Amino acid sequence: MADLRVGAVKLHAQFSYMTFPVMLRYKHASGLFVNAGPQVNLKISQSVENVGIPLNASEIEFALTGGLGYRHTSGFGVEARFVKGVNKQAIRTDTGRPVGFSPNIIQLSLFCLLLFDN
Repeated sequence: MADLRVGAVKLHAQFSYMTFPVMLRYKHASGLFVNAGPQVNLKISQSVENVGIPLNASEIEFALTGGLGYRHTSGFGVEARFVKGVNKQAIRTDTGRPVGFSPNIIQLSLFCLLLFDN
């Protein structure tokens, strides 16, 4: 979700992406881990409240992501990630000038691995 102001117009946009992260992970024996890598996001939908301004959001978005977490030997764990968008999403104003923004996302995940290594 993005709340943007373009001149005197306030714009509320929501994007839905399917994400494909490719992460390298370092695991410590204590269960703590750190991971980082690139991510590709494919847009599946978008909605814009103020339709008077064309929104040219990318169909494919690239991002860099990194995170840390903890996995217990039972397979339960928690992870926090930060995703930094690399390419800018563009909104064209009525003057023809693009106004861009890069998405930044913080994710918190709880997980349970059914098949895992110790």
